[in-house]
Amino acid sequence: MDIIKNLKRTITPLFILSIFLGVVFLTTSNTFADTATGTIGNDTETTTGTIGGTAPTVSLVNQLSFGSIEEFLDRVADILFTYSIPLVVIMIIIGAFYLVTAGGNPGKIDTGKKIITWAIIGFVVILIAGSIASLVRNLLEG
Repeated sequence: MDIIKNLKRTITPLFILSIFLGVVFLTTSNTFADTATGTIGNDTETTTGTIGGTAPTVSLVNQLSFGSIEEFLDRVADILFTYSIPLVVIMIIIGAFYLVTAGGNPGKIDTGKKIITWAIIGFVVILIAGSIASLVRNLLEG
């Protein structure tokens, strides 16, 4: 029982960290700041202002891999859905482990059933949320 508690304490923060890092790294592909280059007199230099010549040409380039909030939310939803599938499998395995190792203990049997039930309910909620989002998007687009 202590092994399962320690496993839960270890997996939960790692799962949250992996979701956070996945969202950060997958959505911010190359968002490092570029320096502005322009022409001052006859030399091309990196500058932040105008010194006696023409103003430097600064253009902002969208470094993100998507162009709108809608695409960003789609990417986040895809990532969450992708992570939810293995998480459901892991939670069902943990619940089954509780059931197998219960040895007739009603508390462990109840805990195993609850873990499996809530894992399935959580996955169904994720599926329904994704389908509702798709339905609303299709209705608004026409």
